[in-house]
Amino acid sequence: MNTNVDLVIYTNENFEKIQKNTGNQNNIIENIHQKEELILESNFGNITNKHLNFYQYKDLFEQGILTEIDLVDIQKIEITTQREVGSGIFLLCVSLPFLWFAGYLFTILFFLLFFVLSLMCFLEFPLLTIHLINGKKIKMKGWFYEYKEARSFVKKLKELLGN
Repeated sequence: MNTNVDLVIYTNENFEKIQKNTGNQNNIIENIHQKEELILESNFGNITNKHLNFYQYKDLFEQGILTEIDLVDIQKIEITTQREVGSGIFLLCVSLPFLWFAGYLFTILFFLLFFVLSLMCFLEFPLLTIHLINGKKIKMKGWFYEYKEARSFVKKLKELLGN
């Protein structure tokens, strides 16, 4: 006969941390006995009913490091937008001299390339900030076309945290 027994040990410190975050002891006990289920999978990470797997140090040209954290360690999450104005102005200034030599095909192509890139820099890029209980902040940045995905990531995580 094969029986599986799950043994969960919680110290008083962990229980107080969980209780402080959720505020409801019955909800904590129900959450302990639930199996882990995937709720949302996105470019910013995966949300389960117990953990958050996210890409720490995610930036525009870096995927980041996959990190796992318990939901009880998260105080709140927020989303803001950021524009790359400095980069946009720089690329716009780089593109303008190519208009001087507009008679050549490759200069027109370079102008169009730098001009489109400079316009993309003026769009809104999502910036997710996760505030932990210990006071640390974790930031993740995505591309402008990932804004809706970032918003749904924050919405689902806020629902789980009760914010």
